[in-house]
Formats: sequence, structure tokens, C-alpha cells
Amino acid sequence: MTMILNLGLAVAALLTAPATAPVPTPTTAPTVTVTIESDAPASGPTTYRVVLQNPLSTPLDLTVTQQLPDEANKLVAKGGKITGHRIDWPAKLQGGATLTLQSTAVLPATHEALSGSACAANNATGGVVACAATLTAAAGDDASSWTRWIPLALLVIGVGLAGWLLFRFAKSMRGKEIRLPRRLMWVPVVIGVVLLFGIAIAGLALISRDVKGAVTAVGGPNGGGWSGPRTGLAIGSSGADANVDFTVYQAFCAGGWCTVDASMHNRTGKAQTLYASMQRLYTSDTEWVSPNTPTTLQANGGTDPFAQPLAAGETRLMAIRFTIPMNVRPTRLELREGAFARGAYLDMKS
Repeated sequence: MTMILNLGLAVAALLTAPATAPVPTPTTAPTVTVTIESDAPASGPTTYRVVLQNPLSTPLDLTVTQQLPDEANKLVAKGGKITGHRIDWPAKLQGGATLTLQSTAVLPATHEALSGSACAANNATGGVVACAATLTAAAGDDASSWTRWIPLALLVIGVGLAGWLLFRFAKSMRGKEIRLPRRLMWVPVVIGVVLLFGIAIAGLALISRDVKGAVTAVGGPNGGGWSGPRTGLAIGSSGADANVDFTVYQAFCAGGWCTVDASMHNRTGKAQTLYASMQRLYTSDTEWVSPNTPTTLQANGGTDPFAQPLAAGETRLMAIRFTIPMNVRPTRLELREGAFARGAYLDMKS
């Protein structure tokens, strides 16, 4: 019953979405620019430089967070607080000024020199204002996502074929003497109806797992819809989920909450509606939590990042906050553009 209710809510949300989504109010120019640089010496530690630039005439009070690869060790960051593979810096940036924050880490012999990311949050508003990373395309699990539509296509073809056969049968019997007793005249009609019903049930059975996984926790991280590829992400990588590109810059958990800094880019020519409930943080293979609305608003300076549709070509940077049970380590982050998209995911088990 719960699955049916959730499915109904998801379908209702899709059906009630405006045909032409309103374009959100244009945002002002970014208050800060973040870039990240590094070198990869033949031996010794790798040096990272997070460069901040304030294009405004007013000063900014920022908190800068850098997330380094899981393989990094022996981190050093002057003036920064190191927590695991995360570095937090307080940064006061004068109007028109540029500031460089430097850190070093020892990485394996074979590594990506520019792996990792950095984000800046405005302490006055609490919202993340800029992020940077080395953007690399992430590979999807499916080489050809169109194969996900095969069951539905077979259903349509089967129903069409059955209907055509019934039509041909009825046409061939026109004007001919029917030798069946009158009380059995309804038999061909019943057979046709049963055939159509059977084909429909078989088709729904083939796709019901995807529909069920799209709106419930059943199936765990293997659930989800059938539209688009299922894309694996890494910190600083971008991956497409049909119509939207997702980039995860940071994912940090502590004290019963997780914050994810991510951007969503609309790669289509029309607005895309985003749903907060479709962004999920799995705490096990079968259990997940949705974003915490009040803390997500707080992390975005009081603005709901899901309130307005994503305009054509728009890139929206946001912080998504989840509340999880204490001492529970999340296993997977899943971002989706809608109920029936397969999703882009970040494996958090490592």
C-alpha cells in the first residue's frame, strides 16, 4: 500500500508540473571565484593552491573547504584545520583582492595531480557561493540506455499486434454466416480481451521493478527508473542523468548530518523541474534519507535550491544537507532529476 501511495504521489507530481516552467529570477554575479591548482613533482608531496578572487568592492568573510583524495596522507595546511581528508580555512577577502591558500599532501606514485575540490561559503549568509574541481566525465553503468525501454516497446508492439489481429478477424467475418451458436458469439471477444489484458500484465511485470525502485527504498541502490544511464561519480567529476549534469564537489559527514556541495546543469533547451525528495543518501542497501529541508535552507543562505525549475542551460550550485542516525556511515549518495531517471551516484563506502 505504501509503494502504491508513493507511486501515486510521484506520478501526480509529474502530471501537475507546469507545461512551461517559469524561468527563475536571474542571480547576481558570483561574489567570489574559486580555482584550484596543483603540481605533481616526480617525488615528494603534491602542492595544492586554492585561489580566491573577490570581484566586488565590498569585503567578504568566507569559510573555504578543500577536500583531498582518499589516497592522500601527511596533509599540511598552514592556517587550516585538517579533519581526515578535509581542510577548513577562515578567509577574509577584501574588495577586489586575491587570496591563495596552500596545502600539501603525499599521494601514491600513480595519481591524478588535480584530484580533489574546494568550495567557499559566505559566513554572512551561510550559503555556498563558489566551488572548483578538476571536472572529468564519469562513465555510466549502461553502454546503451535505450535498452531499458525494450520491455515497454514490446508491450506496445504486442498490444498493437493483438488489436490488429482482432480487427482483421472481425473484418473477415463481416457478411459471413457465423456457425457458432448465438450463446457462444461472445467467445472471440472475451479471448481478445484476455489476450490484451495478459500482454499488458506481462509488460507491467517487466517494468514494475524499475517503477517500484523509483519511488521506494525497495531494491536499495539498484532501484531507480529506466530513463537515461546510471552514472558513477567521484568527487570533482561530472556525470549526466538524461537531461541534467551533476557534479559533486564535496560530501562530508559528522555528528549525525551530511553536507553535499553539488551543482546541477540543465543540458537541454527547456526548463527542468527538480525534486528534493529524489536526492537520496543511503545508510544501507535498503534504507535512505531525503534532504533535511530546514538545514538545507540554512546551508543555502535561506534559499530553497529546489523551489524553482532549472532554466535551460542554467547551472545551479547548492548545498544539500541530510540528517542521519548517529554513528551511521552512509554508503551511497544518489542524485536524480526525477522519479523515473536512473540517477548519478557517489559511492561513499570507501
